[in-house]
Amino acid sequence: MRVRRLIRHPLPFALLLLVLVIAVVNVSAYRELPADPAARLDVLLSADLPSEARPVLEELLASEPLSMKWNYLFVNNEYRLGLIGEDGEGEATDRYRELVEQDDGADVGNYSLGLISGLAGDWDQALVNFGRVHDTRLEYLNNSIGYVLREQGEPARAESYFRTEIEIGGNVSGAVTNLLLIYFEEGRLDQVRALVDDEVTGAYVSMQDLRVLAFRSGDVAGYMWLTFAAPFGRIAVLAALSALLICAMWFVYLWRIDIFEQEPLPLLMATLVLGGFFALTSFVLGDLLSLVLPLTLGGDWLNDLIFSLLHIGLVEEIAKFLPVLLIITLSKQANEPVDYLIYGSLSALGFATLENSFYFTTYGLGIVFVRFLTSTVLHLSMTSIVCYSWARARYIKPGNPVVAILVGLLIATVAHGLFDYFIIGPVTELLPLSIAILVVLAVAYGLMLRNSLRASPFFRVEQVGSRRLVNYELMLSTAVVLLVIGYVFTNFQLSTELAGYQLLVTAWSSPVAVAAVFVALGEIGLKPGRRAAPGLPGG
Repeated sequence: MRVRRLIRHPLPFALLLLVLVIAVVNVSAYRELPADPAARLDVLLSADLPSEARPVLEELLASEPLSMKWNYLFVNNEYRLGLIGEDGEGEATDRYRELVEQDDGADVGNYSLGLISGLAGDWDQALVNFGRVHDTRLEYLNNSIGYVLREQGEPARAESYFRTEIEIGGNVSGAVTNLLLIYFEEGRLDQVRALVDDEVTGAYVSMQDLRVLAFRSGDVAGYMWLTFAAPFGRIAVLAALSALLICAMWFVYLWRIDIFEQEPLPLLMATLVLGGFFALTSFVLGDLLSLVLPLTLGGDWLNDLIFSLLHIGLVEEIAKFLPVLLIITLSKQANEPVDYLIYGSLSALGFATLENSFYFTTYGLGIVFVRFLTSTVLHLSMTSIVCYSWARARYIKPGNPVVAILVGLLIATVAHGLFDYFIIGPVTELLPLSIAILVVLAVAYGLMLRNSLRASPFFRVEQVGSRRLVNYELMLSTAVVLLVIGYVFTNFQLSTELAGYQLLVTAWSSPVAVAAVFVALGEIGLKPGRRAAPGLPGG
């Protein structure tokens, strides 16, 4: 009886779990941040908390004002917080101008001013400041000079500085990354292999770089291993379980709303698995695209926009649609409009589940709620645009299915690319537009689901009031459980105090986006006797 009640009404149990976990943590597992400021800084920076890291950096600089590491991290943190303007001015700039006047601090001051100029994009002034540093083997200096020279189109000169940075054991990670960019751009694969084989630099070569090396050198076996097998070895168990929890909720959601003509469970599972597999295939598509359009992030706004549209948006939308094309074409099971959206959503869900596993492994479980609310919903909705266009051409307003698919793919690609660009592009002021895209897509997804159900040839009036179309409690319960997971993880990764703070911030951040997702998808309302009219997406 209790199990049945839990299945029908999970929200009270989820809320009770949240209260119990918070109580137990505060009574029996209360944790403080590390007392050592260096260890505390590592924790805060790894958790992506620049505001909380700032006073710790100030504390470290007070005790070691000439430490290159602390000054390097301080300048980057100030820039991240927006405390250094686009003109390179700010409190930090004034601090280092004063330091330049001190004999023992001149080198650190000039380097830091050069770093500030570089972050502001003033390459010439950056080199002027770096040139005033007397100790040419100062940690971080050579990598920064090389970076500026590479940005100015002088890779040959930049290479020697990166090599020097590695030789002195400074910012080896940054120097190796920059060398790899040069070698890949110039096709110097032997030099890439040398970095991979070197016992010092090999540790800083990423799996993505290894995959690109295998691809460009024609190592088919190595490329297949690095693309389709090796990534699974990186996934942490708890990260995978959290991603599967999100997957399970959306799978149940999609199964419930298919009220007129239920799809076979094995075929639904196959689509989900294929979606996960094609998430890895997106690497192949991206590598192929790089042969004709070799772009990387970090350029100007146009470069980053094109990269976001094509290397992210187009590649991922094609990868998510291919399983749908296979399943619908080969199985012949899709016989109503909503089937196209369900298979598309499941393919996107498989893709998002594997992607979430990688993200949770890399960035921790503190982001589980955000990924559930934003990224997963976005993947489902964008793939559904393509599938709805296809279904619309067949059932609602007959037309050419190929043209319909291409139009849907174009819309999804632009929406996907712009969402990512507003987050990772160089114009930080555009970030709120990503939330606007999420809201629009969530609403559109709900409308497409409603319209496709109304257009079903199996439409039955007695089913329009089905409780299976109301899923607020399912969604809210999952959200609460994910908040619990994030809270526990943050408690043990950071501290109990920050876990509570992050819980409140996560629960109440972006209220418009939260409301849009839950209102748009919590209930798929169908009015009795109301059938779909032509239109995208609402009819």
